[in-house]
Amino acid sequence: MDNIKGDYISGKTSYANAVLKFFEGVNINVNVDKQRLPFYLGQAIGKRFALFNDVKGRSSAGSDLQGGWGFSNIDDLRDHIDGHVEVQL
Repeated sequence: MDNIKGDYISGKTSYANAVLKFFEGVNINVNVDKQRLPFYLGQAIGKRFALFNDVKGRSSAGSDLQGGWGFSNIDDLRDHIDGHVEVQL
């Protein structure tokens, strides 16, 4: 797992979308409320690559960006990310 960090409107999502197209992956927005997460996770079925996008976390010093639910949602999905949860197909 790797992080893409940068300023607002610096091309992070454009770069990530190029990688997604190359690996035939899916973009999963985790900065949403927990009731909407299963919808985004369902898009990853059958894909080779998943990008967890918009993971607004804790604000750093001097940053004007607001925090979000992304980091807590990823922590709640740890078993899914590690592959320890069976998927019913």
